[in-house]
Amino acid sequence: MMDILIVTQDFPPERGGIQTYVLELARGFMAQGHAVRIICPGSGTDPSPLPGLKDLVRLAVPSSFLFLPLLTYLPGYLRRNPEVTHVLYAQWQTAAAGISFSGRKRPRSFCLVHGRELLTSVFGPLAPWAMRRAFGRLDAAFPNSNEVLRLTREKAAPRCPLHLVHPGVDPELFRPRDAGFLRERYGLGSAPVIVSITRMVARKNLARLIEALPGVRDAVPGTVLLLGGTGPERDALMRQAAASGLGEAVRFPGRIADDEMAAHYSLGDVFALPSLSSAKDVEGFGIVYLEAGACEVPVVGGLAGGVPDAVAQGETGLLVDPENTEKLKEALIDLLRDRAKARTMGRNARARILKDFTWTAAAGRVLGLMG
Repeated sequence: MMDILIVTQDFPPERGGIQTYVLELARGFMAQGHAVRIICPGSGTDPSPLPGLKDLVRLAVPSSFLFLPLLTYLPGYLRRNPEVTHVLYAQWQTAAAGISFSGRKRPRSFCLVHGRELLTSVFGPLAPWAMRRAFGRLDAAFPNSNEVLRLTREKAAPRCPLHLVHPGVDPELFRPRDAGFLRERYGLGSAPVIVSITRMVARKNLARLIEALPGVRDAVPGTVLLLGGTGPERDALMRQAAASGLGEAVRFPGRIADDEMAAHYSLGDVFALPSLSSAKDVEGFGIVYLEAGACEVPVVGGLAGGVPDAVAQGETGLLVDPENTEKLKEALIDLLRDRAKARTMGRNARARILKDFTWTAAAGRVLGLMG
């Protein structure tokens, strides 16, 4: 059995795609009998989200700068714990810290690759050099989509093998739920609902959804857009909705409780997230598309980054140019009007997830590649 150390900038109680990815991989490793340790930022008072960890070390440092204390802490940790057989870095920046380890028994080293970290880094102008050094010492790296695989080859010039590993979803946690209590809570009645749940940052392109909504409501009267989540763009989005005269047609419920996530997805007739990619940012995959699909909700997404890996075009949803408001509007109207098509796409999405996109499958693939 392996003794696996996961080093990550992102871990609960913070929420996000990478946090979920790391947590679920760790859970999957432990379910198969492997020992798991984690080093991450945080406070010693933060609870462990995963009972049974062999070790959980939280270093009091901002997440983007975890690599700094790791330069000295990680080599010492590995020397004190020679039974560690494998190190899985969740970001290349933490892998860069691991290159200073020169013990007699160097654990095998691997790295997840998500996308954005290939394009922007706190390393600044030193990033290309540090990235190539990090990828030069790894035994293998695991990009999460075909677009991230391409970017890794382009930006990191890795000497190690690259293996595509898609994220997953827990289909027992995310499955169709009765959302009647949410319709009552939000006073929606029988209104058609577009749901989007995400961190509110510019890359998610939520402003485009608000821009498209008047045209959607002209074709499908009464449609409501529910934008769940928090983030730096939330106030600007609320001002945009107010200035557009949309009133109660756009709802901002804030942070969604974990135990209500599946019900919020199920509330939607359509899940929409027209994410963008740029020279400095990319939607590497998008676990939320899987979560919505597991709840049998069809998706409208942006044709950008790794989203085409998460959404099967024409089968589980519709992908459009995320900068084309008219195409976004047309896709939303299509699925809101054609309920039979939307239901078929939702069922297709769940079937595809059960076959290829569970966390059990992702953890098993990573373990097989690390073995």
